[in-house]
Amino acid sequence: RRWIEQMGGQPYPALYDEGSRTAIDYGLYGVPETFIIDRNGLVVQKKIGPWSFDELTAAIDKALAIEAVDAPTDGPEAVKPTAAAVQGGAE
Repeated sequence: RRWIEQMGGQPYPALYDEGSRTAIDYGLYGVPETFIIDRNGLVVQKKIGPWSFDELTAAIDKALAIEAVDAPTDGPEAVKPTAAAVQGGAE
């Protein structure tokens, strides 16, 4: 957080990952690294490195086209999103 403040803040939401648990869950490699998560809470694309605007737009459009599934909320068949508790997430 201190580094982000020293850099003048950032225009996008960020996750504070105490203990690096989320980074470990996602197999984080380095910065920049982007995960596209669909409306079912599943990672549908991961990219290490920068995106062009067109690449990112296409990846988001593809994820938005995925239908939401009416998945079970408990039991072994339940879709359980990973620890993607990003502040200010999109609806």
